[in-house]
Amino acid sequence: RIGVEAPDLFACAMGAAMGKSLGVAFGLDVAINVGAWGVAALKKTEKFYDLIGSTSHLGVILFTLGAHAESAPTGINRAYVNSALACTWAIRLGTFLFRRISQDGRDVRFDKVRDRPMVFLTYWLIQAVWVFLTDLPVLMTNIRQGEQGNDIEARDYMGWMMWATGFTIQVLADAQKRKFRADPKNAGKWIDQGLWKYAQHPNYFGEMMMWSGLFTSSSAGFKSPWDYASIVSPLFVIFLLTRVSGIPLLRKAGQKRWGTNPDYQAYLRNTRLLVPLPK
Repeated sequence: RIGVEAPDLFACAMGAAMGKSLGVAFGLDVAINVGAWGVAALKKTEKFYDLIGSTSHLGVILFTLGAHAESAPTGINRAYVNSALACTWAIRLGTFLFRRISQDGRDVRFDKVRDRPMVFLTYWLIQAVWVFLTDLPVLMTNIRQGEQGNDIEARDYMGWMMWATGFTIQVLADAQKRKFRADPKNAGKWIDQGLWKYAQHPNYFGEMMMWSGLFTSSSAGFKSPWDYASIVSPLFVIFLLTRVSGIPLLRKAGQKRWGTNPDYQAYLRNTRLLVPLPK
């Protein structure tokens, strides 16, 4: 009877350990965002909103990686690689967005809420949820690093190639857009050069590729069917960018500025939405 119950008890213990570690990580995530909201509400500014988002990513990833490092095998493993890739993305995105808002002076998303503290708070709480759900496969891999060992599978390499492709596309697309906007001759125009000639939102495609790649690699080490629930990460990113805060807002702004311009309408008709390939 003990031989039958021991594995069950071990499985229950591992489930409890996973839940506890994820709960602490989420608590840390919320604490970072709520603390930053307190300062931002007092100063009535959103200038470090995106920077705090990146800080939250780094915080929860490094916490789960370090908290379970003692159980990890020596040498390079999946948890280290996926954490390094996710942190690279977070640092680049945070600095890019902070530089952009420093130049622009404000983020129009907050025009109606920065003077309303409790409404303003909801934006920071939403960011905390975004951070946690997006990082979920990486966090679960970090927590299970002791069980996974150093085995690297074909799925890992596939996921890392997806991440590298997406990262390259996003960095290149952002650089092209920044250069386009810096040229006074392009004032009041939409970008249709470089990758943007072939896709309306190539940077978002890169984002989707990166998180799909991290889920793909993480899934190579999943030990429980429940681990696959972390597919919510790429699905959540895709949903946000295509249905909530990404494409819909930009499409609305574009129609407001150039909706009567036949060349802009032709660009929308003849250019792919996400994948930067000739149509």
